[in-house]
Amino acid sequence: MKPKIILLLILLSSTTIVANDQQSILSGFIKFDAFYDTHPMVAAREGHYALYPDDGPDKAQLNFVTFQSRFRITSPTYDIPFGKVTGLIEADFFGTADGNENQLRLRHSFIKMYNDKATILFGQYWTPLFNIHVFPGTISFNTGVPFQPFARMPQIQAIYKISKTVSLLAALTMQRDAYQEIGGNEKQIDAGIPGIHLHGRFTSKTLFAGSGFYYKTISPDSDIILNSIVTTAYTKMTLGAMQLKAKWTYGEDLADHIMLGGYTAIADTILNTVRYENISSSNLWLDVSYKKSKVTYGLFFGRTNNLGMSTTVNDVELVEFFARGSSIKNINRISPRIQIQWEKLRLAYEFEMTSCDYFSDYKSNLIPSGTKNPVINYRNLFAVYLFF
Repeated sequence: MKPKIILLLILLSSTTIVANDQQSILSGFIKFDAFYDTHPMVAAREGHYALYPDDGPDKAQLNFVTFQSRFRITSPTYDIPFGKVTGLIEADFFGTADGNENQLRLRHSFIKMYNDKATILFGQYWTPLFNIHVFPGTISFNTGVPFQPFARMPQIQAIYKISKTVSLLAALTMQRDAYQEIGGNEKQIDAGIPGIHLHGRFTSKTLFAGSGFYYKTISPDSDIILNSIVTTAYTKMTLGAMQLKAKWTYGEDLADHIMLGGYTAIADTILNTVRYENISSSNLWLDVSYKKSKVTYGLFFGRTNNLGMSTTVNDVELVEFFARGSSIKNINRISPRIQIQWEKLRLAYEFEMTSCDYFSDYKSNLIPSGTKNPVINYRNLFAVYLFF
């Protein structure tokens, strides 16, 4: 009963804000998803947020969900001495963990100050690796995961326009949508150092392109510091009714962005010492869409490769993984889609084929090898949206 009362108070206060200040905006959408899988998926929230097929036997699964429905409140814009300020708060019913479906969850919450040359954001928002200008247009809520970086992080973000076409983005971030099974944000909190992002971006009428890096520090154990680095490059081209988007991401310990990777603890049984090493991955995706009147067609392709670590393990060392998909060598996905929009109503269908290669053993640098066990899932997804 208590969560329902809290939600009711939030909705009532939202309505009051809109009524008392016409510049405030209440918006969002109601969404229904129906999906059918031919093979169980490694996934969250009753299979809705799907990553890749598990290594078990085939077993068909079906589910209907509505907890991706969301609402947001955008504040009025106010004048300040050096520009303007606005803010936004957004929530959905996705819950904060499995078993909490249909419970309220904070998605975004930030204050943004800006003028003609610069923007500064304080709050929880998309990680710069996600990039709001270049991300897959999939119907699936996974938005291209695990090929696409996906995380919302409390952060301080600054964008500075060097010219009409060139800008720089810098940010300090802390993990939020982290890999909780390996401690996630606790390991970064213990390190006492925020993640560092830096991107250079080019923008024109038909082209958006950029590249950047992410430097992260965690403390997997007391008095142990482990650094990792990620690089990325991305582009979006608009050619009339057609749009082409692509992104490449390479890096270490990408588990905090819902991708393959993490780190390992390697114990030397002779010297009685432990060292920590990052697990790396390479990720590429392409997304093409074409809009004709009320109908939009799209096609997504993604591939990720497990690159293991930069050092090797010898015969007297024991390995413990703190990583996602440590026995997976590569994952591939292709997913065509179609959506139809009538004013505020949208109907959408997507067919998603995801293949995953599991292996029984490892090379000395912990790249999976040995006996191959390929698995494939075919997902049919139907969605209905009503925007407001």
